[in-house]
Amino acid sequence: MAITALSAQNIRDQSVVSFTDLTKVAPNVILRQTNGGGGTVAATIRGQTIAQANIANDSPIGFYFDDVILGQPKGATAGMFDIASVEVARGVQGTLRGRNNTGGAISVYTNRPELGEYSADGGITYGSRDYLQLHAIANIPVGETLAVRLGAQRITQDAQGHSVITGQGFGGRNEWIVRAGVLFEPAPGISVRATYEHTDIDQNPAGRRLIPGSLTYNALLSGTRTAQNPSGAQYSADELLPKRFWDGATSYEMPNDRAKIDFVRAVAEAEISDDMTFKVIAGYREFVASGGIDLEGSPATQLESENGGTSKQFTIEPQLSGSLFGDTLSYVLGYYHYSDKGQLVANTYSYGINAAAPTTPFRNSIVIRENAHNISDAGYGHLEWKATDKLELAAGVRYTKDQREVSPNRYLEHDNPNGSTYPLFQAGRVQNVGCLFTSPQDGVLRPAGGFVTVGTSVIASGACPDVTLRKNYSYWSYEFTARYKIDNDLSVYARTGLGQKSGGYNIPVVSTVVPPYKPERVRDYEVGLKGSGLFGGAFDFSLAAYYSDYQNLQRYLSNLLPGGVGVSNLIINAGSARVQGLEGDFTLRPAEGFQISGFFGYTDAKYKRFDTTGIDGNPLDLSDQKFLSTPKFNSRLGFLYTRDVAGGEMRVGGGWNHQSNSTLSVIGFPGAETGKLDLFDARISWTTPNDRLEFAIYGTNLSNRKYFTDVGINTIGVSTSPTAVSGAYGVQAEPRFIGASIRFRWP
Repeated sequence: MAITALSAQNIRDQSVVSFTDLTKVAPNVILRQTNGGGGTVAATIRGQTIAQANIANDSPIGFYFDDVILGQPKGATAGMFDIASVEVARGVQGTLRGRNNTGGAISVYTNRPELGEYSADGGITYGSRDYLQLHAIANIPVGETLAVRLGAQRITQDAQGHSVITGQGFGGRNEWIVRAGVLFEPAPGISVRATYEHTDIDQNPAGRRLIPGSLTYNALLSGTRTAQNPSGAQYSADELLPKRFWDGATSYEMPNDRAKIDFVRAVAEAEISDDMTFKVIAGYREFVASGGIDLEGSPATQLESENGGTSKQFTIEPQLSGSLFGDTLSYVLGYYHYSDKGQLVANTYSYGINAAAPTTPFRNSIVIRENAHNISDAGYGHLEWKATDKLELAAGVRYTKDQREVSPNRYLEHDNPNGSTYPLFQAGRVQNVGCLFTSPQDGVLRPAGGFVTVGTSVIASGACPDVTLRKNYSYWSYEFTARYKIDNDLSVYARTGLGQKSGGYNIPVVSTVVPPYKPERVRDYEVGLKGSGLFGGAFDFSLAAYYSDYQNLQRYLSNLLPGGVGVSNLIINAGSARVQGLEGDFTLRPAEGFQISGFFGYTDAKYKRFDTTGIDGNPLDLSDQKFLSTPKFNSRLGFLYTRDVAGGEMRVGGGWNHQSNSTLSVIGFPGAETGKLDLFDARISWTTPNDRLEFAIYGTNLSNRKYFTDVGINTIGVSTSPTAVSGAYGVQAEPRFIGASIRFRWP
């Protein structure tokens, strides 16, 4: 299996200061900040990425902290604090621990409390845009069997950009995290480790910058009153696209991104015998998040949203592991339970043309309070057999049962008397309650509890029904691996695996007759070659080639509702695809104190079938579209030089990351992409002779590359034509950062 492991020192040397910086540590791995708010991160591994980040949809990439999964990636950016190590695994996961992850897993391990030793760690970092990071950690032994580790971190930073319309700041940071850990070892072979963590985020929303060419952009440029520009306002190109890349032109002053997260996790282990260990991994994570989005990212009064949600996640995983016949056969048997119960909260405002008061558009509100509950139960087993001194065989199997439950709860408030059709409306108001989702009545799909427009008549359709949508899924996963040692320094392996990601219902629920999307299925094949300590210990490397076959691929895009009653963004099963590629990494130590390292990744991703229905009701073939957030090439070349200076250790390092262009939208739109990226980072540090003080200066994105990490695309129909894009904006990546830090360690 392809795994990249990083120690705490590796993390510092490569200037990994946030979750998204893990992009530069492993091939075919992309992590990016999204516009989802609350420190949300989206990951792509070997072409696999999340369709839509909310409680109702699973990510193919598992984010684990101390072996407990983050079902929703809110707050992941704040968790990189007091880290011991990070592992990035690529390919299907699930027969050794945790959830079914069809794309891979990123595992972060925090430092454990240490028995019998007092220690402390503290530091301060100051950098670009008044970045200030403070941290303090203390390890306190309590007797011989108990230790406590306490830590806190605070980060603030000024905005990276502003709206030239409202002056609101974008991309600033204001977050803090506190963590308390306990380790209890009452007897040899028995240990209990528990950690409590609280995260608080209250910071600027992510930036928004218009992408030219959409209907909104064109209408604002010409001053034409349209559905995309209801007030008929006119702006120049310089006003719509401010000179400074990190500025935008939003007219909606968005609420701050906020999240409060409480996370408890524990691991209890007992050695039943020399050859058998029983372990239980458990976690509880609760959050409340809120924020806002200018959905078209422009000065037009068109689409605005205040949104957020809640989550109460519980996991428990008992495991039995050990070995038989000496070390010839080893095994892991486990049961996994996962439950996530929460709510999607949104107040979305859309505006329409008002003939009676042309500069004051009608405001139509959609109020959403939808509950969801996801349950997953699985049993798994994994065996490894040392067939000979050189040959090892491994096999794993997993059976999973998933339950998805959604309770739609939304209503409309319309200032517009004729629904949402597009004539020049007359002033007036109709009833302001009703459910948006549709149900068949007398053979007709229409809003239950709301109204429909027939000609010029508004027809009510009764009270909102109490609806709960439920769906159960069950499936098998497996893995087979063979490893052969050519000699002590060189080995080859072959691996195949099958993984599946749960299906479910779309939320917000726009129609009760929209069928649930099916589980996504991935079958992986991989061969690899690994070498360690070659040429007298000077060279390590790994190479891998892989092929993945996808069925019922889940994609989020504009889609025609059943019965042709409208268009909405939905997760659908796109059909089938194949992804094939190569990757490798190396470390070369040509001289004492000097190291060159790097990686390369090549991903060739192609849809074999991607069928949907266009706005005209005819089949639409999207198989020529590119995979979301999947560059064909990515690579890194870095160096590290260490030597003694003034009795202490100096470390000088840096790197160049290259990434080819990748689209940030399921259906491509010019400008909704990253562009080709070449990013540079560097770090220099000096540690005092007693190893207690470290002084460092580091920088990221040193060339100040301007690019997007996410986009928002709104369409008026299901089409590949740019003329169907009503609005488009990009979320800007962080500009150049230079920071200086002082770190204190005791003893």
